[in-house]
Amino acid sequence: MSNTTDDRSEENLAVSAHEAFSAGDLDHAIRLCTAAEDARKRDRPEASSDSYRKLIGVALWIKGKRSDAANVWCEIVHDLIKHKIAYSDFGGGLLPGALLWFSSIYPENSSYRSKAESFLQKRISSKRRWPNMWPIPIGHYLVNSISKEDLLNLAESSSTLLSYRQLSQAHFYIACKDFGLENVERYRSTMQLAAEIGIKNTCLEDEWELARFEGGKIPQGLIRTD
Repeated sequence: MSNTTDDRSEENLAVSAHEAFSAGDLDHAIRLCTAAEDARKRDRPEASSDSYRKLIGVALWIKGKRSDAANVWCEIVHDLIKHKIAYSDFGGGLLPGALLWFSSIYPENSSYRSKAESFLQKRISSKRRWPNMWPIPIGHYLVNSISKEDLLNLAESSSTLLSYRQLSQAHFYIACKDFGLENVERYRSTMQLAAEIGIKNTCLEDEWELARFEGGKIPQGLIRTD
């Protein structure tokens, strides 16, 4: 178990949370993320963000608590709609909606699909954002307005490290749609590819952690996405 620091600052709690997550101590990581979120609310109430709660959702998913994880991501989406979150991704908080979409490929979370797609559609339709700015293309792909090939092309960047990051995320969501087509082997292999690409980037994303987990097991209870 990671050592709990005596310094309860948000920064130190966040570092400890990621250390606990990397060590596989998911329960401790969840507690530390919750404490970091509380510290942020206490010390920087104007700087609300979705980062800690997204990671809590990932930890719950890996623990096998898929419904709880989906509920966390759904609550983030609700708070984004209500303008309760000041800082998120460049898509205006698109990624929590994409994670909710991912969760809906499992039967127990299928009811979240319509909410996720409605949220994504509103985010990609905003005239305040450039349509090709990452991660907006993920939203376009998930609501079927661009192809898999378009998504991969848009994931490419002049920065090699950024390309690794975005291509890892792209392959993760491509795997989700393959999952919906009930191609389990392709789902696993594409998740494994997402994990292999993502590890080359020094900044590991939530999708990388999920890809590493999903690619290492045979998914149960597949449902179609069409």
